[in-house]
Amino acid sequence: DISPNPSFGDLKVEFDAPINAPVQIEVLSSTGARMLKAQDMPAGSSEIWIDAQDIQSGIYFLRATLGSLSYVRKWVKY
Repeated sequence: DISPNPSFGDLKVEFDAPINAPVQIEVLSSTGARMLKAQDMPAGSSEIWIDAQDIQSGIYFLRATLGSLSYVRKWVKY
């Protein structure tokens, strides 16, 4: 889950990893360019705050990768 969405700055990402694998969090532009890579997170339930103050307004995608699985969520930055 991503909140707040849309947001003006910091972004909270909550997840529950369905497999026992480290989670890699990335913010991608609408063209697929990586704008930000957050720290890798351990498996299980977790939350992370991402400082997105330096990212321009627009539509982005947050990708969480767990082993061979990927989950993508749309995020709007004002």
